[in-house]
Amino acid sequence: MDRSRPVVSIGMPVYNGEKYIRDALDSLLGQSFADFELIISDNASTDATESICRNYAEQDQRIRYIRQQKNLGALPNFQFVLNEACGEYFMWAACDDKWDRDWVESLKSALENSGVGAAFGRLMHIDEVSQLLRHPANGRTFKFRGGSLRRRIKYFIEFERYGKANPIYSLFRRSVLRDIELAAYHVDFHIVFDLLLKTEIISVPNTVLYKRVHATSEGSRSGDSLGTALRRWSYLLMPLDIGFTWGYFRQGKVVENCLFLICLPVKFILGYAFYLKSMALKARLNLFGF
Repeated sequence: MDRSRPVVSIGMPVYNGEKYIRDALDSLLGQSFADFELIISDNASTDATESICRNYAEQDQRIRYIRQQKNLGALPNFQFVLNEACGEYFMWAACDDKWDRDWVESLKSALENSGVGAAFGRLMHIDEVSQLLRHPANGRTFKFRGGSLRRRIKYFIEFERYGKANPIYSLFRRSVLRDIELAAYHVDFHIVFDLLLKTEIISVPNTVLYKRVHATSEGSRSGDSLGTALRRWSYLLMPLDIGFTWGYFRQGKVVENCLFLICLPVKFILGYAFYLKSMALKARLNLFGF
C-alpha cells in the first residue's frame, strides 16, 4: 500500500471523545477495505483523547494524528481534515459512531459502478453501550437522484429530524468537495443541501452506519433522540422548523424558492407524520414494558 496516496481518506474531527473513540477507531481500522488513511484532528481536547489517539497511531501507520493548539470550532475542524486528505475518495467519520465492516468497500464499489459523487448506506441508531435504539429513522436509506432541482426539492421536503443530515457521512469523490467552505454554513442540513447541486447521492442498503445517540451528541441536541424529541412538545406545534427552512431559501435559486413555497404544506405534514410515528412507537414500547 502506498501510504502517500491512499485510495480513501477518512477524516475524524474530535473534541473530548475519550468515551467512545476506541469503538470508532476499532470499527474503522477493522474495515474490509484497508487502503485508506485516517486523519484525526484533535480540537485541543482536555480529556484522554490525545493519549488514546497517539497509542492507536503508534500501532497502525494508516493513522495520522494532529493535535490543534487551540480549539478551531466544529466546522473548521471538519474543514481541516478535508484539506489534509489526499485520497481519491473521502468520508467524514464521527468519533462516537460505528460502521459495518464492509462500509467503505461497499460504498466505494457503488461509486465506481455508478459514476456518481456520493454514496450512503443504511442508518441505525445505537445508545451509549452500542445497543440498538428504537427510532423512527432506523433503517432509512438516503437516495437523491435525477437533476439537481429534483434532488434538492426532495431534500427540502424531508423532515429534518428524520435523519437526513446523515448523508454528510457519505463516501464522496473528493473532487465533489474540492471547493466547499464549511465556515459558510451553520448546520449540516444546509451543507448536504448545497452538495446536491454538485452530485447525486445513491443508496447502498446492505451496509449500516450506527449513529450513536448520547447526552452530548449532536443527534441528542438536535432532537434526533426519540425520547428527546417527544419531550419537546413545542415542536408538535411547529414541526416546520423556521430556522432550518429559512436556510434553504437563503441558499436556493429563484425557481427553487418558488417551488419550495409550494411544497411547504407537504413539508409541514411530513413533520407531523414523524411525531405521530414517534408517539406510536413510544406507546408500543410502553405497552410491552420497554
